[in-house]
Amino acid sequence: MKNIIFYSFYLIISLLSCQVKDKSFLLNGEIKGNYSGYLFLEYDKIIDSCLIKDKKFHFQGKVNRPTSAFLYAEGFSANDRNFYIENTEMIVNVSFEKRKIQKYELNHVSIDTVIGTKTSKLFYDFEKFKDQNSMKSNWNEMFYSKLSDIFTKNPNSDYAESILKESTFDTILKPQQLKDLYEKLDIKNRDARDNRRLERIIFPERFLNVGDAIKDFELPNQLDSIVNTKDFRGTYLLIDFWASWCKPCRELFPELKQIATKYKEEGFRVLGVSIDDDKEKWINAIKTDSLIWVNVIDGGALNDDVENEYGIFSVPSNLLIDPKGKIVKKNISLDKLETKLREI
Repeated sequence: MKNIIFYSFYLIISLLSCQVKDKSFLLNGEIKGNYSGYLFLEYDKIIDSCLIKDKKFHFQGKVNRPTSAFLYAEGFSANDRNFYIENTEMIVNVSFEKRKIQKYELNHVSIDTVIGTKTSKLFYDFEKFKDQNSMKSNWNEMFYSKLSDIFTKNPNSDYAESILKESTFDTILKPQQLKDLYEKLDIKNRDARDNRRLERIIFPERFLNVGDAIKDFELPNQLDSIVNTKDFRGTYLLIDFWASWCKPCRELFPELKQIATKYKEEGFRVLGVSIDDDKEKWINAIKTDSLIWVNVIDGGALNDDVENEYGIFSVPSNLLIDPKGKIVKKNISLDKLETKLREI
């Protein structure tokens, strides 16, 4: 009877273990080098931490698909590359070393090996493929054929998307080949900002560019009154995309205030468009920085229609619009902005 009870208990535990394994990942690893603090794992907008003990670390979690991840140390830290986690058991071995960049000391984490995932095998196979074939005369055809096979078999993989991103920076693939590969990706469950950034490069014709007439939009200001870009016709308008949490954005405000004041009588205006999710922090930032121009909010972390329509994927970003509503410049620096206004 005892044996039957023990067997039943063991069977239940085994089944539960299988269910956990199917739905989560288990990442074990060891670190080389003199480091004993916390190690951080970042993936899919999640940041987890683990205290290194006896040079070993352990993470557990869940992903919806093979997902890009980073490991980094405490303080001023960097890593050599990302890797990919899947809902399985993995072993990731890393190396740690102190590096110096100018006067700053950097905690550098390098990925040595990744074992246990299909994506890691895919990564090493692809790197081997490149080493063996990149000097051949038909490299373009071979490269495209290889990627087409990877994308067809792994449409949900972050790794496939990262290869496509890298490919947009070289001339190996033709524009139509990039478009064909993009169409093979399943983008339904992906980050909208990353999708639109990649789409912006591969399909520039889908976005507004210099010389195009703007598509007017209306958004609420601090008092919830609606402001429309049509209200600025007849003036040179700088649409400044920013956020209260964006330090580089706010560091530009003193100089921009000088320009706005200097050229106000000449018909120059500024419209601040915030991507803040927190309205109160946005309003406080406007007060703290004593902004003198009209400000509206389009919260949504760069996923909303206005930013997508104009191809705005990071802040600070801006658009200079002429009196007729056409885009004159995108992401113009403040010194060049003043030069342009002086010319006008």
